[in-house]
Amino acid sequence: MNALPLTAQSLEEVARARTEPPAWLQRRQEAWSLVESLPWPESRYTRFHGLQVEEFQTLHPATSFMPLLPAHLREILQDTENSVVVQVNAEVALVRLSPEYQKAGVEAMDFDVAVQRNPDLVAEHFGNLIPPSEDRFVALVHAFRSGGLFLRIPPDRQLSRPLYVLQVLTEPRAAVFSPVLVLVERGSQVHLLFETLSGPAAEPALVAGTHEIFVAEEARVGIHRIDAWNQKTWVALHRRARLARSAEIQWTTAWLGGRLTYGRMQTLLMGDDTQAKDVQVFFATHRQHFDLSTLLDHRGLRTRGNVLAKGVLRDRARSVFYGMIKIEKDAQFADSYLADHSLILNRGAHADSVPGLEIEANQVRATHGATVGRIDREKVFYLQTRGLSENEARKTIVIGFLNPALEQIPMASDRIRQLLEQRWQEGG
Repeated sequence: MNALPLTAQSLEEVARARTEPPAWLQRRQEAWSLVESLPWPESRYTRFHGLQVEEFQTLHPATSFMPLLPAHLREILQDTENSVVVQVNAEVALVRLSPEYQKAGVEAMDFDVAVQRNPDLVAEHFGNLIPPSEDRFVALVHAFRSGGLFLRIPPDRQLSRPLYVLQVLTEPRAAVFSPVLVLVERGSQVHLLFETLSGPAAEPALVAGTHEIFVAEEARVGIHRIDAWNQKTWVALHRRARLARSAEIQWTTAWLGGRLTYGRMQTLLMGDDTQAKDVQVFFATHRQHFDLSTLLDHRGLRTRGNVLAKGVLRDRARSVFYGMIKIEKDAQFADSYLADHSLILNRGAHADSVPGLEIEANQVRATHGATVGRIDREKVFYLQTRGLSENEARKTIVIGFLNPALEQIPMASDRIRQLLEQRWQEGG
């Protein structure tokens, strides 16, 4: 099928291409009405200047992607002990489960396939945590959904290797709207490692997605992500998890690519004794703009949360990070901490930090801290006296600044450091 413009007239063709039940076309049409009525989620810090939906097309088919892949990703694909999902443009090109995952009864499939096989189960959960009315980007995901992932882990499964999810963009002016729905049942453990990449930045692209994560009692989940789109890509990603009693989640994210990245994350600590950890790093260069937020929403008893965000900006890059800890009145004995630190490398870059606490319970511990600082010239000079060039000295300080966060991302820290080195060299 040829790529289609993002218009109401295209919705029926998209649904027909996916051979969906009629009710799902209606869901798409209802979401499109929201697209037309909702504004972009702008703020005093972020404007979506230049983003014109009509300039993009969806349903670009999968094309050859292997030449784009760095060596480590080719190695992952070649190792049959790895479970892998690969999405190229708007199509899932590969779903391969390892013998370990197959023996465990794991269900992993293209989201479109899940709609056909389990329409009631998918309908029950899709949009439950992130409804299409959330904002215009989410409405677009529901209207022009393509590709994506459905994953269900049966009870009491301890998976030793992660599921690798690779998303590749090869087409100019492509618009890709991919949902991820994860159901982890009681007592199970799984890690997902997402990585994104795209070809040379000749033309802009638009990528938006939702991640809805349902974590049952005593289950543990890790959601790890490396975003490395090219710098002409508009990016919007909404992620939300709901944790039942004694469940745990770890979020780790490296934001490295994109023209403007709009990232929203919320963890609902619904059950008693739930825990959430969120580690985010970003490195912004040229005119990149990161608008990021995280919310720890404590609702059960004895919940625990920890957020660490560290970012580096140079050239004329911009960032804003909203960090919120919310403790509701019944969430007694909660313990939550949030830290957000940004390092500015030159006069033209700028970072804003907006931390917040909203506490309705009276037997809790909740603190936050935020700093925005410039690189220390004395440290640069000292390292130069030890034989480093100014460029090497500045890079050493940046890596040292990010290390406390990178050390908490053992599953992806080597790859993130490699990409940071690459980004640093690109900027000179």
